[in-house]
Amino acid sequence: MRLSVVVLLAACGRIDFDGTAPTVGSTEARASIAAGDGFSCALRDGAVWCWGRDDAHQLARADGTLQPRPVTVTLPARTTKLAAGGANACAIDEAGGLWCWGDNSSGQLATGDQQPRETAVAIALPAPVTAVSIRAGHACAVAAGDAYCWGYNGDAECGVDPTTATYVTAPARVGPAVDVGIQLTRACAQRADGSVWCWGDHIVQPAQVPGVTALALATGYRHACALVEGGRYQCFGDNDEGDFGTGDNTSTGVQPPSQLGGLVAIFAGMFTTCAIDGAGQRYCWGNGNDGEQGDGTRYDHNAPVLDDTDAAAIALGDAHGCALRTSGQIDCWGYGSYGELGDGRLAALQPRLVPLPGPANFIAAGYQHACALVNGVTLCWGSNDAGELGVRNDLDPQYSSVTPVQVPIQSAGFVTAGDGQTCALVGSDFWCWGRNEFGQAGSPPVEYAHAPTMVTGLPSSNGAGCAGQRFACTYNTSGLACWGADDYGQLGDGGGMSTVTPRFTGTATQPACGQLFGCAIGSGALACWGYNDRGQLGLGTQDFTVHPLTLIANTSQYFKVAAGSRHACAIATPSLNVACWGANDVNQIAGDPLPIEPTPTLIAGVSGVSSLGAGGETTCAADSSTVTCWGRNDLRQLGDGTVIGRATPVTAQASGNMVAVGARFACAVSITGDVRCWGDNDDGQIGSGPQTRSLVPVTVDFP
Repeated sequence: MRLSVVVLLAACGRIDFDGTAPTVGSTEARASIAAGDGFSCALRDGAVWCWGRDDAHQLARADGTLQPRPVTVTLPARTTKLAAGGANACAIDEAGGLWCWGDNSSGQLATGDQQPRETAVAIALPAPVTAVSIRAGHACAVAAGDAYCWGYNGDAECGVDPTTATYVTAPARVGPAVDVGIQLTRACAQRADGSVWCWGDHIVQPAQVPGVTALALATGYRHACALVEGGRYQCFGDNDEGDFGTGDNTSTGVQPPSQLGGLVAIFAGMFTTCAIDGAGQRYCWGNGNDGEQGDGTRYDHNAPVLDDTDAAAIALGDAHGCALRTSGQIDCWGYGSYGELGDGRLAALQPRLVPLPGPANFIAAGYQHACALVNGVTLCWGSNDAGELGVRNDLDPQYSSVTPVQVPIQSAGFVTAGDGQTCALVGSDFWCWGRNEFGQAGSPPVEYAHAPTMVTGLPSSNGAGCAGQRFACTYNTSGLACWGADDYGQLGDGGGMSTVTPRFTGTATQPACGQLFGCAIGSGALACWGYNDRGQLGLGTQDFTVHPLTLIANTSQYFKVAAGSRHACAIATPSLNVACWGANDVNQIAGDPLPIEPTPTLIAGVSGVSSLGAGGETTCAADSSTVTCWGRNDLRQLGDGTVIGRATPVTAQASGNMVAVGARFACAVSITGDVRCWGDNDDGQIGSGPQTRSLVPVTVDFP
């Protein structure tokens, strides 16, 4: 039988030896994590997300339904600290006020009744509140230098005589404290001098724990551990599960300081304890039946085991744990049947990244799919016919997704999407997946590459790349590098043969891949190569070339180029205007609908452009706030509320400073980081859920 009671970590962030909590990011308390019984929460930049079970409104939602992915918690003010335990969560705001929500069956919300709350309620405490700890049935906090407790008091865990009050419905002062933590039937406080005092188990008045001078305190189900001088730890209480980390399960009383030193923070769950050292290495010990230690096993460890690195803080719940990384990312492990792992998985023996919502910082659109980078996570949606989403459903390997799914790669700095193919820059490595019959995904030719694969033969990639139709390109110090099919010279090196290994040519950068042609920028010149049946190389002819040729040299400083199916556009200084060339049968170059425009032509009325997108037979440009589009519009791809093609630029009903255009749809990133898409949605490529086209931009709901 699984136990339903849980203990919150007592130390919510890394604790330095001076007792202060360091930061993750540039400002104080930008991020932290907390774990309860079957749910988890995260704080980032003043906002709170929670995920997992919600049967007592611990996610602060009215419907009370389980949420396997993070959902936003609405709070009255920006949050600086976060706590969770049992079926409750609490947040401390910037003014030092305490707000709590969720279960109230024991009066643990101090509201005078026993009704749960789906929205946060204020706890009446003197300001400022500096620490809070929760477990099933009761809570304690440090306010204005004193510990206060409320809720269930059957064992005097609120510091009140249980014969006078089984439930304490208003915060009761216990005594001086700088930190506080709760166990099953008692609570402990750390005072300013480092002494530890505990009460409960029918002991009303706090009693000092002998021989412990704490720098930080963590309380578990029936055990507690203190971080002490030298970065060591001392534990006391119950050791049945190896909770003390002493190498046995029989130690009793207050243990001497550990041999392991150099620790900067300590955290306790139900029967598991973890600590972090100064290098961010995570050590855990105690129970591991459900993978609570995150080391890939289901074994108990009665001595510390080094599990992983790069941890800034840890939250331990009933049978799961989560870590806040120094990058600000969060991953979870252990039992996940209530959604507490945040990624929809039922269990994970090792840490798995939680796809927290947040502002997007990059967007890409392919033929019938799109991708975005959100807090270092790569999310894609739309068609998956060729594996372009980077994930595979075993029941339907080619399923499409109408909502974003997470691509299993590490933090990406750039993503590009093409015809059934996607590529991303991870560090200095280029990874691709999707259509691969010519090796364009960078792996030996097979019809589809469903999983991301690192492109070999690239010493490093310096930045941007592109995925086209049957080929891809990037660049580094050795020059422009392309791979895949070369039947029309689209690799630009004159080889004429398909290759899975990148071939280098020239020194151009910022490549753009069209249907069967490519363009790139170098030294103020614009070069294009490959198929040229509609003048898409901008050479004034319709002859194709297997080598990159200079289009316009030293007349304008181009710094961005975009390629559609059979047309291309570029941004030029000093006015940041747009010039286009190639096919123009549906006004993709604007102006009169001539069949082709083989030389660059300025687009009237478009200037100050910071982002440019071309796809299919549509072009869009964005400045710091406005998106304008022109060209084909039969599937609503201009986003202007009509299905009328436009020979002159029109304003899409979206603000944005970044734009990407697919075959029959487009997306933009607003200045706040929201992603909005519009146009065709047969494969869910606008990320709006129902597969219906949209005349106007709709917001993509990230998991």
